[in-house]
Amino acid sequence: MTRHDEILATHNKDVSGVDFPAFISELVDLDVQSFVTYVADGHTIYTLSDGEAIRTDPKYATRSIAPHCNEAGFREKLLLHQSGITDFFTFCIDAAQCGIANWEFDIEAMACTYHDINGNEVMTEVLPIQS
Repeated sequence: MTRHDEILATHNKDVSGVDFPAFISELVDLDVQSFVTYVADGHTIYTLSDGEAIRTDPKYATRSIAPHCNEAGFREKLLLHQSGITDFFTFCIDAAQCGIANWEFDIEAMACTYHDINGNEVMTEVLPIQS
C-alpha cells in the first residue's frame, strides 16, 4: 500500500473526538505535517513533509456555512464532539451552523485553528496529544 493509500485509509476511518489522538498518531507515522478540513463538503487536504499535498474526496453533499460566526455555540459543539458525543458528520453540521468554514491542524505545533467563511481565525486550541 502506498503512503497516499495509507493516508486515504486513515482519513476514511470514522473518527470521533475521543479517537482523535490515535488519528493524529497515525498521521505522524505517515509523515503528515498539517491538514485542512473543509466543512462545506468534508474534504481534506493533507500536506506531507516533502510538500506533497493529498486531497480527499468530499465526505457528503455540499452544505452552506452560516455567514456569521457563533463562537460560543461552536465551543459548546466542539466540547460535545471531543467528549465522543457526536460523530464527524454531526460535528460538521454543527460547525457549519456556527459559521465555521474549515479547520487547519498543524501536527508539529499540535494546534488546531478554526476559520470562518471569510478566512478569519475564530479560535486556536493547542491539544495535549502525544505523538
